[in-house]
Amino acid sequence: MSAPLAGLKVVELARVLAGPWIGQTLADLGAEVIKIESPEGDETRTWGPHFIDRMVTTRPAISTRQTAASPGSRQI
Repeated sequence: MSAPLAGLKVVELARVLAGPWIGQTLADLGAEVIKIESPEGDETRTWGPHFIDRMVTTRPAISTRQTAASPGSRQI
């Protein structure tokens, strides 16, 4: 069985909390989400618990640059 949004492409230009959250939710439902953000990244990436040195994602992403925080990313 395929994911409900398989085959859908979404360009996510949002920042700060709600936008990135819905982009993640759409990707979890099978959409291909292309996130466009500034070179500094979305500031919500730094909002994690105070005892964690860095936030690491395990979700694959498309990126214009490879970063240690997104090991599954693809460059475009």
